[in-house]
Amino acid sequence: MLLRELKVNNIGPFHGEQTVAFASDPEHPVTLIGGKNGSGKTTLLESILVALYGSRSRGLLGFTNYPEFLREVTHDSSSNGSISLVFDRREDGKDRRYTLVRRWKTPLIDPPKEIFTVTVDGEERTDLVASWPEYVEQILPESMAGLSIFDGERLEALADSATSTEALRASLYGLLGLDLVQRLQGDLADFRQRTLKEEAGARDSEESALSKIALASADEALSEARRVVEHAGKHLVETEIVLENANAELAAAKDVFAKSGGDLYTQRELILQNQATCEERLQSANATALGLAASALPLQLVRPLLETVAEVGSNTQELEEADLLLRSHKERDERLLHLLAGTSGFGPLQIGSLEKVFFDDRQNYETTYLAPFPIPVETYRQAAGLRGEGGDLARLQLVETLNEIQALDRDAESYRQSLDKVPSGAEIKRLHQTLAAAEIQDQIAKKAVDDANKNLYDANHQLESAQRAFERAATSVLESGAAGGRVTRINREVQKANETLRRFQVRVVEKNLQEIRSNVLQSLKTLYHKDSLIEDIHIDPETLRIELVQGGNSVGPDRLSAGERQLLATALLWGLSKTTGQRLPTIVDTPVARLDSEHRTHLVERYFPKASHQVVLLSTDEEIIGDYYTKLEPAIGQTYFLDYDNVGRRTQIKLGYFS
Repeated sequence: MLLRELKVNNIGPFHGEQTVAFASDPEHPVTLIGGKNGSGKTTLLESILVALYGSRSRGLLGFTNYPEFLREVTHDSSSNGSISLVFDRREDGKDRRYTLVRRWKTPLIDPPKEIFTVTVDGEERTDLVASWPEYVEQILPESMAGLSIFDGERLEALADSATSTEALRASLYGLLGLDLVQRLQGDLADFRQRTLKEEAGARDSEESALSKIALASADEALSEARRVVEHAGKHLVETEIVLENANAELAAAKDVFAKSGGDLYTQRELILQNQATCEERLQSANATALGLAASALPLQLVRPLLETVAEVGSNTQELEEADLLLRSHKERDERLLHLLAGTSGFGPLQIGSLEKVFFDDRQNYETTYLAPFPIPVETYRQAAGLRGEGGDLARLQLVETLNEIQALDRDAESYRQSLDKVPSGAEIKRLHQTLAAAEIQDQIAKKAVDDANKNLYDANHQLESAQRAFERAATSVLESGAAGGRVTRINREVQKANETLRRFQVRVVEKNLQEIRSNVLQSLKTLYHKDSLIEDIHIDPETLRIELVQGGNSVGPDRLSAGERQLLATALLWGLSKTTGQRLPTIVDTPVARLDSEHRTHLVERYFPKASHQVVLLSTDEEIIGDYYTKLEPAIGQTYFLDYDNVGRRTQIKLGYFS
């Protein structure tokens, strides 16, 4: 099975028709869909299940009334709603394209009526509509859907020591088709209960009377326990809806808080520190630039002239020799004149005449030997130095300094703008109060869901206890002779049938357990990689209790950390999915919300890219982000962002991921 496209029209928060085209490249199998809580991630997962199973998705989604579910899931109660799912399936060596469309109108009074169509390779198949509940079992059996399409809560149930056995039983029995056997056992128990109630004999012995009273009491308790379980199940669905709304309200409050400058207020001190640091660096950079400008560096602006001067003076040896000789002549002439000035016969007139002769001689020499070099030799040296490496380095330093100044100016302006957006104390107080109230409601809703789960778990245990009590009361009735022969025979045959079914369940599990164990162990070692100390895994075929082998010793899952238990739960689902032998997509809602960074990395690097030929991940803005996104990116073939409008309370599906 290869998913191609999902279209939702006026479903949940999605107003109008919105489309998701799934990645189908095996080299890049992941479709990553990002959205904040309440933006519609769960709605997309539910839409896939509804498209496939319709009203039969009740067991997977937890609703009790399908028409009422359709009314609730429609974006606008007065509008039309529809879900369209396109997928490919290989049949008889050929790929066939299926298009499933479920559409309905939600009138104000009457319950919605669904119109279901099935198209195969562009041809509408009315023959498949009526038989679709049976036909879809060949494509993706409902019992296996939980192995392929699930949310983080399923992983948590498998990871929770209190519920892991039942969660594993549901997954394993679904895989092996034993869920049908379980339903048969339940039907037999109901039949036996009704028969005992309806056809108990009329013997009036004290013992039989007491037995029948006990049976009636046990039957009443059993019926009440079933009502409690049903009520607990409904309450759980209701609390989950409240939690979803609370998540949406919290997301909206966070968005308003951020857009109104709440985050800036929280970061105000850090912004001020960064601004001060930026100003200091800016002053230092300006000082550096001024120092460079005050040096000979501005001559770099007349670089062609520098090149000419340096070129003229490139052969400076001759110039230096002539310059040295001229200076020595000048010193000689000055010494000679000084000596002659003290000699008789050399008065001022004679000294002046001789000085002029010496000067003219030097001028003649300078004209002859230094005229080609009109600039002093030291100037040539400076020009050559500025033209060379030192000048280049100074120029580069100035360029880098100016670039740094520009960047620091931008940063400084950004800090100033951020500080200008910081709300007042009164405004931030109001924003904090609104956000805090939303957080409290979200926490209350989460606790309500946790309590509802616990209540449902306790109710199921009470139901089991009531069933055992009824069994004891039924046995007492049968032993007292208060039941007729027909009832006795029925009871005996039901017991035989239940025992046969129990042995059949154990045999089927035993037959497939080796392959399941091998697949789960392989998956677990892949997730842990070299970090794993787990050598083997054992699953009891009757109790389905899991034992891990570490250092030759058996260790229960309770000894693992919460993160390790969730990796174990992932390995169980992954291993069971491998055992199906079918190409099924893996779709996970809120995949890593409650994992720490280490175990989140394990899933991102080792599970999601390999979970299936096609993987769809529905992530919040606190899950697959940053480094986790970078690690997953090579496997990503398509990304979407669920853009939720807090004002209009509607979501648009856009290409791309969180910015």
